[in-house]
Amino acid sequence: MARLSPKQTKVLIAVVIVIVMAAGILTGVLVPLSRPLATPQEVGVAYVTGEPTYRIRLQWAEVTGAVGYRIEYVYDLLDETEVLVKTVEETYVEFERVRGTLRYRVRALHRYPQRDSAFSDWKTYDVEGFVLDSFSEAALQFLPSTDDRGNPCYRINTAVWSDVTYVYRSHVYHVEFYQLATVAPNTSEIVALENAQIYSANELKDHKFYMKSGTYRFYIRPVNYAYFGEAGAPVYDPRHLYTLYAVPDWTIVEFTAA
Repeated sequence: MARLSPKQTKVLIAVVIVIVMAAGILTGVLVPLSRPLATPQEVGVAYVTGEPTYRIRLQWAEVTGAVGYRIEYVYDLLDETEVLVKTVEETYVEFERVRGTLRYRVRALHRYPQRDSAFSDWKTYDVEGFVLDSFSEAALQFLPSTDDRGNPCYRINTAVWSDVTYVYRSHVYHVEFYQLATVAPNTSEIVALENAQIYSANELKDHKFYMKSGTYRFYIRPVNYAYFGEAGAPVYDPRHLYTLYAVPDWTIVEFTAA
């Protein structure tokens, strides 16, 4: 093989240097272009609103190069396995306020999906719930009555009965369903509470209480669900009553039957 002249050697070295430099420059340009976006930082709850909007705002720091963001979140109160998804262009998102633990994470989206960022770590936030008012002790009174066969019984005095109410989006709602436990004389309070029944307000007003002489204790409270479905599971209607309000403590009313 012929030897290169000094001039040819210099030219070859110069070409090699140019190729190496070009490769370095190209690598420096292409490698960043192929990297995924940075994971969103400073992800957290900005605020939680009450009446009348009932919203939760989540926010995070902007990611350079992102065209949008995907948020995954879970309400543990509703279903801790159901992941809800929202996609936005802004560095914040709002969604429905639901009491209990909220879990969430965010990823940045690139115009090319293969460059989407990794999700941020799952974070949790405890959303404070409201509590329904307790049932008024004065609203549960009994009057002597008879059933359809003329047998003596007691009925609730509907003249003093008063539904528990709550406000949602500037409207006053009446709680429709109540839990009631009856502790007869010389019976177990624990057993009675374990067997407490759910009644609508109308069912209670029409209910016949057969009580022998003695002092009875009634435990009553409004509940945040409507009724039990065919499978025995509570049906949440209206939904906002359950997602916003917790059940209050029992109201205890004593009544002495003649």
